[in-house]
This record gives sequence, structure tokens and C-alpha cells, in this order.
Amino acid sequence: MSVPFASPQSFTRYSAGSYTAGVYSAGSTSTVSVNCSIQPYRDNGEGITPREGGRWLDGLISIDAEAELKTDNGQNYGDRVTYNGATFEVF
Repeated sequence: MSVPFASPQSFTRYSAGSYTAGVYSAGSTSTVSVNCSIQPYRDNGEGITPREGGRWLDGLISIDAEAELKTDNGQNYGDRVTYNGATFEVF
């Protein structure tokens, strides 16, 4: 699928961490390049709600991507991108 006005953006992807003898070790990270268009999120009256797990949203962006972006699945963080100096997580 081709996304209008798309350009390559770097996303940080996280692998699952693990516990060894009760001590947590974070998983590794990798960088993936995804051709996409990033725009500021426009509310349209729907409101911004807090995310499950107690994390609050400080802001949203809209991403139209030509490849799959990974979300937080309870074991890994969602893919993250830095846009206009702020880091955003896919959910």
C-alpha cells in the first residue's frame, strides 16, 4: 500500500525481557525503518483517554504506515518514534 506524502522514519522496536532467579533483564532493541506519514492527532471531539496500566497520554500523533507497526502486547513495548522532539509509542 502506498501512503501519500510518506517518508522513511526510524522506529525503535523492543523484544521481550525475561526473569532469571527473580531478576528482570530488559529485552534488546532494534531500529526499523518504516515508510510513513506522521501528523499531529486531531481530536474531532472524541477525547483522549488514559491508557490501560495507569500510563497517561500526554499527546497523540496519527501515523499512516506502509508496514506493520507493533503495539504493546503485555510482553513488549510498542514501537516508538521521535516526532518534533517528543517520543511516542504505538498503541
